[in-house]
Amino acid sequence: MNCDSVEITKEAGVGADEHELTGGNTAGSVVRVGNTVRKPWTNNTPVVHSYLAALRSRHVDAPRLLGRDEDGRQIVEFVEGTIALSQRPLDIDALRRVGRMIRRIHDASESIPIPDPDGWKLPLPADNPNLMCHNDLAPWNLVTGDRWVFIDWDGAGPSTRLWDLAYAAQAFGVLNQGEPVESAASRLRAFVDGYGADTLLREALPAAIVK
Repeated sequence: MNCDSVEITKEAGVGADEHELTGGNTAGSVVRVGNTVRKPWTNNTPVVHSYLAALRSRHVDAPRLLGRDEDGRQIVEFVEGTIALSQRPLDIDALRRVGRMIRRIHDASESIPIPDPDGWKLPLPADNPNLMCHNDLAPWNLVTGDRWVFIDWDGAGPSTRLWDLAYAAQAFGVLNQGEPVESAASRLRAFVDGYGADTLLREALPAAIVK
């Protein structure tokens, strides 16, 4: 898909009942129409769509991009399944699986050009960004079921492998104050082992998590 010249799409289902979706971080209304999601088109959308298309071409399962509707909104595939947030904390096998998913995303992103970080506004920017990242890899953005797919890529942008992994580790590991240390450490270990983090990344992760 050439996201710089997306055509307005008129398809069956437009004008049908719209069901508002909640829980995402996208500004504005996000609705489901049939088997699609409609959300605002922003200045960053063309770059994000190009990034997603590149990930999909590298065999990362991500929501399909279906153009733009008559109201100027993004049309994105609605992924059926259960949001992982309702299953938190995930069990050890699931955490390893999530770690492997994120490693696949990061490795696929290595060969994808990033936009100029100075012109990219992110709520929580990383120092010295060098990789396009999701930036909100968390249980509220993971659909599980027949497919396990990260959704809500609108906050994607220049970041680092360490920052993206640390954010995800805290969210999926439920590393909150008051959590029993042994159970939290077990969850974190499963997640990081699934990712296949090397020694340098493992050593840097604790400090990045507490930032």
